[in-house]
Amino acid sequence: MFIWLESTSYAEWIQISLWGWAIMLVLHAVGTATVVGVNFVVGLRLVGFFRPIPSKSLLGLIHIAWAAVALNTFSGFSLFMSAASNYVEDVWFLLKLLLVILASVATWQVQRSVRLNGDAWDSADAVSATSLRWGIGVLVLWTAVVLVGRLIAYL
Repeated sequence: MFIWLESTSYAEWIQISLWGWAIMLVLHAVGTATVVGVNFVVGLRLVGFFRPIPSKSLLGLIHIAWAAVALNTFSGFSLFMSAASNYVEDVWFLLKLLLVILASVATWQVQRSVRLNGDAWDSADAVSATSLRWGIGVLVLWTAVVLVGRLIAYL
């Protein structure tokens, strides 16, 4: 079904060159570490850690996370191209895609909440119950993305 994609010169470079797969895998690992790291800082701030950090200052970090999502989209699609026929039938890969979508929505909701309510949280020294749930969601979903992503390689 996706043989045509695997047959492109770019996909073949990733498959057979000395550096193609390694470069894309390193980019994907750096992007994942950045996305998960930033989201953990933000999520932990929402659940009550790092209270001295002003909520609005987290917006700059979230922008970095979005840049890392873009890097992961590029590197992940590049890796996908190298064995697309296998990946589209892999339940773990499909689950990871679903989790990335859900985690990205949660990240967007957290960003929106911080932008709209960050000043109020800092003066009240507490976040809303809804934002707390989104913060927990970010922590859980990005952790699940990493765990399921690792299972792709081994199952």
